[in-house]
Amino acid sequence: MPDMTIVQRVAESQYVSGILFIFLFLAATVAGTWLYKNLLKENDEREQKIIEMHEKRERDLLNINLDYRKESQGREKKLLEHLEKTTQVQTEMSRTIERVQGILSALELSIKEARLEIFYFKEGGRS
Repeated sequence: MPDMTIVQRVAESQYVSGILFIFLFLAATVAGTWLYKNLLKENDEREQKIIEMHEKRERDLLNINLDYRKESQGREKKLLEHLEKTTQVQTEMSRTIERVQGILSALELSIKEARLEIFYFKEGGRS
């Protein structure tokens, strides 16, 4: 069994302290490098996940926009059809009003002629 004083001298020597310091330095360096690479890997994974989420959101928004455009085009088509029908109905109403106006004018003329004939007969009957 070794003598304790020899073990104590070896433990207190600068060589052992130097070797222990180098070992601890290397262990700290390896641990630091491992932590740094792990953080880089984790950051890359998070960045990729964020990019994927952003791209998915962008696709969703484009699809929503496309849906809104299709709905809008459908509404616009229906509005234009309704506008055309309304224009046709108004055109027909305008023609009908013109015919009614012509008929009223003819009726007014007939009434005037009838009054004149009545007045003429009344006057003619007195003479």
